[in-house]
Amino acid sequence: MTDIPLVLGPQEIEALPMIIQGGIVPNLATKGEDGKDSADMQSVRCNILLAQEAGRNLLRELLIFIAAWDLPEEELYFKLMIQIMEAILANGLMPFAYQAFGEVKDIVSPAQSMVIKILTQIFRTKQGLVSVPSRETVPSSTQRRDPPTRVDLLIIRYIFTVFRQCIIPETCALIYLQGQIRAGAALPEDFPLNLWDMERVYEGVYQFLEFFAVLTESEDWKQLLVGWEIVSELVTLLRELDASIPKSPLGPIPSAAAATEALGSASSAMQEPQTTNEPSPSASAPAPVAVERPYDSLPPNDDPTATAISTNMNQPPLAALAYPSEPVSPSPSQAIDSQDPSEFEWRNLKKLVVLVLSSLVWKAPKVQDQIRSYGGVEMILACCNFDANNPYIREHAIMCLRFLLENNTSNQAIVESLKPRGAATANEGADEENVGEA
Repeated sequence: MTDIPLVLGPQEIEALPMIIQGGIVPNLATKGEDGKDSADMQSVRCNILLAQEAGRNLLRELLIFIAAWDLPEEELYFKLMIQIMEAILANGLMPFAYQAFGEVKDIVSPAQSMVIKILTQIFRTKQGLVSVPSRETVPSSTQRRDPPTRVDLLIIRYIFTVFRQCIIPETCALIYLQGQIRAGAALPEDFPLNLWDMERVYEGVYQFLEFFAVLTESEDWKQLLVGWEIVSELVTLLRELDASIPKSPLGPIPSAAAATEALGSASSAMQEPQTTNEPSPSASAPAPVAVERPYDSLPPNDDPTATAISTNMNQPPLAALAYPSEPVSPSPSQAIDSQDPSEFEWRNLKKLVVLVLSSLVWKAPKVQDQIRSYGGVEMILACCNFDANNPYIREHAIMCLRFLLENNTSNQAIVESLKPRGAATANEGADEENVGEA
């Protein structure tokens, strides 16, 4: 059974999660004493499934199957896995399942990343945040369909504990070592992970941040995260990324004259007939080698969240943002085997951290003070520069800075005390005007 996900495709394997779903997911159609007995038996089966090593291995392979085939949330297979994980969550077994799916060599294993991804979808559905129009002058609010349960609170506390005690320290240690290698204080051979391991760590950290981003859309969970001071971990991660991962500059743009000249030469070459019988180099050149990559590639500036930024102070900053479901992979022209893992770029990670901070600090004076106490104001200001590895991060940082300075004289004093270090460009001058308006 464990080898089945290795040989079947998404359409062929759907029967397997259906069997598991029928065994452990409560049937809502049954009522009365029979329905209670059926729910109890399904709870027993759920415990037996996770108690046996074969059952845990089967669930692990089914979760990895989602990442291997990059299945969207609309797929039937993905929906079946959500129902299975909901049953595990309802029985209070999610912390045990997350720990059982771990691997010694990984900070976050692929199966654990999929657990967090499915939990993100579960809580997005459980929160059921719907816009409630108001006839008064008060902005439209959001209401929760289902109140939070004790099981929800326990799993969120567990995930946050893992994030604080394991994910952030080990990830920041890797990023710090990358900075030491770039500075010449360490050798690339000292880096402990290969590129595939770095991709798995990146995927896991990204899913954790997306999970917390969804939680911040609910006022109940947001206040819980604020009380736990999640700002400390976010600012620490942002500081390490800013100190150790260099900002990627914008690539050179060809001039209009050069483009016109190239177009003219190309058109003249098409009009002249070829009089030589020599074979073209492309005909004799070997076909390019296909390189397997874990994710589909996107252009550097293809940012699905860029068009969703709202500067309206009366709306939550993340309510209308659609987070990218998958991280952006390296360029297809660059073979993954030739890349140095110590030069991993952590694309879009810094921008996602800024987005979570923006949602936390929106109309939250306590979070404003927390960010200042951990040195986060300077970190947000440092993100107000162009970075090709984090498209549109400057716009996101300006929005976060606006929320951070709103009606907070202490944070405003930090910005006012900064000394200019050189002549500002036109774009930087516009940024300063936006900060001043805040």
